[in-house]
Amino acid sequence: FYVFKHEGIPSRPAVQNSEFSQAVRHQFMGPLWKYEKNDLCNTEYPFPGAEDLAWWFCMKSDDRPPTILLLGNSHANHLYPGFAMNPAFSHHTILSIGTCAVGVDGHRAEARNPCSGERVAQQKKFIDDLLAAEPTIRHVVIGGIRPSGEKQYVTRVVNRIKPLSEKGYRIIIFYPHLEAQFYPKA
Repeated sequence: FYVFKHEGIPSRPAVQNSEFSQAVRHQFMGPLWKYEKNDLCNTEYPFPGAEDLAWWFCMKSDDRPPTILLLGNSHANHLYPGFAMNPAFSHHTILSIGTCAVGVDGHRAEARNPCSGERVAQQKKFIDDLLAAEPTIRHVVIGGIRPSGEKQYVTRVVNRIKPLSEKGYRIIIFYPHLEAQFYPKA
């Protein structure tokens, strides 16, 4: 609460001596990820029950029809500012929506998790319907894939990506995010 109340304590050396721009440093000041959702996206693409989920990502860069879809969990959503604010992508409209990683099996998740039980299938249908309704989307960027050799997981990932590729979407997969091989609090 103290950090939040004092706007991330911008006077601390880690912020003051950072070589990052002020816009990037601002992300280090405070507990909230400002790219989780915006009204433009929530209005155009309302996901039934999103308000009851622990988290739901829905960001759209402008009011033009989307051309790039970011698909996956928070690791995919973290790509949003880089795409949306990069001048090289100014002719694109970026849509980051959803919260379940590609290949996730919701039957092992706890009930509070937005990707538990049938929510994975509900989200997949929602996104498939969105893709059918938005013919301007040409690129699907996937993030949040786990580095797993588990055969069932790999099959689920392939089964999600293959139909998208067959429909002509250009699929871009970000390499799995790095994870510590130990529990940092231990």
